[in-house]
Amino acid sequence: MRQPHSLREAITVARMREERLEQKRKATRSVPPRLTDIPRMPNPSFLAPRLPTPIPIWRITWEEMQQRRERGLCFKCNDKFTSGHRCKTPQVHLIEADREEDAEGVGDGELDLHGEGQTEEGAQPVISLHALSGWTGPKTMRVMARIQEQPLTVLIDSGSTHNFVSDRIAKQLQLPIDATVQFGVRVANGEILQCREMFRAVEVELQGKIFLVNFYALPLVGLDVVLGIQWLEKLGPVLCNWKQMTMKFW
Repeated sequence: MRQPHSLREAITVARMREERLEQKRKATRSVPPRLTDIPRMPNPSFLAPRLPTPIPIWRITWEEMQQRRERGLCFKCNDKFTSGHRCKTPQVHLIEADREEDAEGVGDGELDLHGEGQTEEGAQPVISLHALSGWTGPKTMRVMARIQEQPLTVLIDSGSTHNFVSDRIAKQLQLPIDATVQFGVRVANGEILQCREMFRAVEVELQGKIFLVNFYALPLVGLDVVLGIQWLEKLGPVLCNWKQMTMKFW
């Protein structure tokens, strides 16, 4: 399956994968052969099985998805979202965004941040579509970490240049804002996000080790923290096994 080239494709593919796996778990009954030697009225037990009812497709905008996230609701249904949540009725959701013509010139699988300028490090931050949408992709690892004893879902993403924290988590933990630098985040489908907050030297506990991490706040979906190249570079030599989802560093 090809990699998604936009936020729309990333969310749609992720939801379709989930529904496809769910359908595979259901065993299908075989159809007995029909008797043709003696004409008879069709027996209900030998009738071909009915085709499955098409899964309804719901279209939601980026704004609607953000509103559901802020209210703690599932993107696919209106139930409260908790760990291990599964929708009662299978659905396929399609996120629609405006101004798709503005997406020209944006690299595949990446979002470029621009506006008033660059970060204080002098580099223009980039966040991958996988990180923004919460969809695990190639060369990414999903792990658990803690900030202020709060368990958080972390995506280690070599496709993102900087480290990002969910604006919701930053507000919940009351992280002190170190600097306010406004710059835009251009999504491949033309959506513009704004980053106005930076958090310096935040203590992150990851599998027994403490790291001091600088974060930029963004409205992340499906996860709390993104650790990008800026964090990976500080580890020094890193040995990754993407099949077993393990990392070793010295």
